[in-house]
Amino acid sequence: MHHSDEGASLVINGVEGDDSGNIKCVISNKNGSDECQAKLVATIAPTLVSQVPPQSADLGEPHKVKFSFYGTGPFEFRVKRNGREIPSTEPRIKLNTFDDHAKLTFSGESQVPI
Repeated sequence: MHHSDEGASLVINGVEGDDSGNIKCVISNKNGSDECQAKLVATIAPTLVSQVPPQSADLGEPHKVKFSFYGTGPFEFRVKRNGREIPSTEPRIKLNTFDDHAKLTFSGESQVPI
């Protein structure tokens, strides 16, 4: 807690996931007390659990790649090949997302290097 002539403030250094919850501030003196509360949601940046190793696929065969992650959603997913974004309308590439992982499926007649 930090006090000044303008009031008091609560500073939480190094916020962690366990810090999420209802934070209540109570002020009191000999004449009574008052309180307020606020909900604190600790958010976590999206992080891949591990890097996806190099992949190879047989021409014309479907190929699936799974990658696991954690963080605070909602998440936005984009697929890039050789640094260029692949439009979500690309019919040969499908991305299925779940709470803690995603599956990228390649299908069609040409090999898609990852």
